[in-house]
Amino acid sequence: MASKDVPPETPQEEEEEAEPVPEPEPELPTHANVEIPGVPGVHLSKVVASVWFPDKPNVLLGQPEPTEGEEEEAAPEEPAQPAGPTKELLFELIPRRVIESDACVAYNFLKKKVLKAEALYDEMPKDKLTEEEEDERARAQMKLNALKEELAAAEAKYAEIKPSFEPDPISTMPWVNNLMDVAYAGVQTFVVGGAFWPCTDMMKLFAAKTHYDDSEKLFTTFKTRYQTERTRPISLFHKLVPQIFQEHAAAPIDYVPLLNSLIRNTGQDPEAEGDEEGAGVAQLDLLLLYWWDTEESDYVAAAKAILATKKVKALGLVDFPLHSLKNMYRAGIDIAVLEVNWPLGSLEKKEYMDIVDYCQMRNIKVLYGDALVGGMMSCLEMGKLEYPGEGFRKKLDPAGPAAVSKRLVDGYGGGGGVPRPLEG
Repeated sequence: MASKDVPPETPQEEEEEAEPVPEPEPELPTHANVEIPGVPGVHLSKVVASVWFPDKPNVLLGQPEPTEGEEEEAAPEEPAQPAGPTKELLFELIPRRVIESDACVAYNFLKKKVLKAEALYDEMPKDKLTEEEEDERARAQMKLNALKEELAAAEAKYAEIKPSFEPDPISTMPWVNNLMDVAYAGVQTFVVGGAFWPCTDMMKLFAAKTHYDDSEKLFTTFKTRYQTERTRPISLFHKLVPQIFQEHAAAPIDYVPLLNSLIRNTGQDPEAEGDEEGAGVAQLDLLLLYWWDTEESDYVAAAKAILATKKVKALGLVDFPLHSLKNMYRAGIDIAVLEVNWPLGSLEKKEYMDIVDYCQMRNIKVLYGDALVGGMMSCLEMGKLEYPGEGFRKKLDPAGPAAVSKRLVDGYGGGGGVPRPLEG
């Protein structure tokens, strides 16, 4: 018998079904695209990759070393071929890169959209349609056909990716793959790096025409590969180190052949004539000028001569002091970036901060070289700044980036004294 205190049960009212929320239209992933203000087409990401190639460009590309006194490379009897990736790595590397390519991403994205559009079209009523329903069905059919055309075009591009690896020298794949991973992570700017004084023989530096000879070939090999797989643009910053101590008033340095050599190494024709607006002229994205002694030679005249060639989109400087930056400004020379290679802890000192403040005032972007200490200061390495002790020079190439980075850390007081800018 039911208790009098308990109210009789009433049938529950059926809950009103909420209208389904339409799924948002999927979109392809996008990445921020940052250009240097006033220099269209030259990109500067927040993190810049300084590329220190592990060997001479000709060795990495499997090309012969040019004989002394020859501008053109001599035909080799048997060019040295550096070791490439193992077969296992090769079969793992290429499929991964194909899958990560923009063409593959776009193909899979459009394929999902086509399947969804087909499903919606099939669900639409087919018989005894009103005029409005017929119009809606016709619009759905047109949208589906347009998507199928896009998918066919994307499939054709996707099909080109895997065969595109065949002409690539196998020896270049490991280091190109490393650079591709850096670009995939969001880096848009790559600067030529390498052993410099005091990490290499001074005589070797003075003997070199530009010191970074032929690095443009490697950069271009990477950029060509990147543009095959990705649509987001990247920029390459090259370097020029003129031999100013061999220059005198009667024989000033002619920068045209120097720049022509750099441009030719990028696969462009330095003699190409553009239209009236300058389109089609072969140019470098940005040239960083290194100057041995700003007190003894006319870097202002050199900068004007380089810009007058119209062979560079923008000009940058490497380690120029404050008074030299001001001289450039007074001469009406636009400087886009300043690369500085200051010691750890330098931003705590006024002499360096004055340069940063001036660059900020003149809208010159500052590239702080080796800010992450050759990659040792990273999220993975935080708290683990321990390096080989005695005999480390036997374990590490003394002119290599790991050894140079260790010297930077040691000069700042060791791993414990290095600040942790990546924390938090």
